[in-house]
Amino acid sequence: DIDAVLIVDKSVIERLPAEALQFMEKLRDDRSDVKSYYGVDLYLEPNKFHRKAYWRGIFGYCHDEVTAKGFVLLSYPPK
Repeated sequence: DIDAVLIVDKSVIERLPAEALQFMEKLRDDRSDVKSYYGVDLYLEPNKFHRKAYWRGIFGYCHDEVTAKGFVLLSYPPK
């Protein structure tokens, strides 16, 4: 399966139009619907160091807890 964490800056959320904000809230609140529709376990998180560290620990290693996994980083706007 695919697991994804979407880390969003507070300043980005504050600038979203109402329709986009409603969509983000649906993604956050209806995880089972998102999983069935998109085939992804999606988690939305604020851009805070401790939350990013948590997810690196959860998703950062294979089941042997030694072998590191890679991450895909998508930035918007592109850097």
